Amino acid sequence: MAITINGSGITSSEIADGTITSTKIADGTITNADINSSAAIAGTKVDGSFGKVLQVVHIDYRNPVAFGAGNFKVMTSTITPIKANSKYLVDIRVSHDRPNASNRDNYNWSLTLGYSATSSNTASDYTSFGGRSNSFSSYQPGLTIGDGYTLYATDVAEGTDQGSWGSDYETPTKTYMVVSPAMGAVGVSINFGLWLYSQTSWVLSGPHYFLNAANDYNGGVSSITITEVAQ
Repeated sequence: MAITINGSGITSSEIADGTITSTKIADGTITNADINSSAAIAGTKVDGSFGKVLQVVHIDYRNPVAFGAGNFKVMTSTITPIKANSKYLVDIRVSHDRPNASNRDNYNWSLTLGYSATSSNTASDYTSFGGRSNSFSSYQPGLTIGDGYTLYATDVAEGTDQGSWGSDYETPTKTYMVVSPAMGAVGVSINFGLWLYSQTSWVLSGPHYFLNAANDYNGGVSSITITEVAQ
């Protein structure tokens, strides 16, 4: 049966309370302007996950580890996403040293951060991110290039013999904080790895004297912290 409405139509006073339900409102028609600025909608009714920290994974490297010349994954951490397509804030602290020498012109080395779907020891399985925008191929440890190249690279390593007592035992520390691209599926682990390219021996979390298995009580703690941030 057709109903004809004359005049100015139906006004709000003619609609019984509680008779309009969500099924009577077309999808996609409610806009931000339709919501009163003093609505004070409860947080439990709003998806507040955007920009929210979902989890943190932290690993310390407390003991010295010596590496020879070549490409090596020196620090690693794995995180299992709670939410799909999150971004990951990666905080890296690297305490390190190289052999002592009067001329370190042939002591080139670099650090590159990457992620992988597998816990692999093959550099090309990792995609680099967060590094510098320029590249010198001799300093690349072999990662698949993504968003950025090395975090750090030098062709003349800093010396430790600075003329003051104790400088040979000093362990420099480098810190970086970078954000990954949005990625990942819920429950599928992502592996992050810090990769080293070194033209000569290199020590993580210890002084160069550790290369001779001595003075391992000197050094500093290295660490990697992964924070999942919802998008």
